[in-house]
Amino acid sequence: FLLVFGVIKFAKATVIIMFTEMVITEYRVITKTGVTTTTCIEIDRSRIAGVIVFQTFTGRLLGFGEIYIQGFSGSIVDMPYI
Repeated sequence: FLLVFGVIKFAKATVIIMFTEMVITEYRVITKTGVTTTTCIEIDRSRIAGVIVFQTFTGRLLGFGEIYIQGFSGSIVDMPYI
């Protein structure tokens, strides 16, 4: 059972990584995600209110985590598996 759960979780993470584009420039942060439909979130650098970095224990050991960038308008850009 745990092996099946692990394979499903790994497959989901692989699909997310394959179909996510992230761009951080000196002017803005852009994230584009989606397989069949596309969602694009763009925040100007001057409008960023905060940054949250989330890492699990395994993520700390293997060097990956999630970054959440929040804008003043309340929009949140999620950058998973970085």
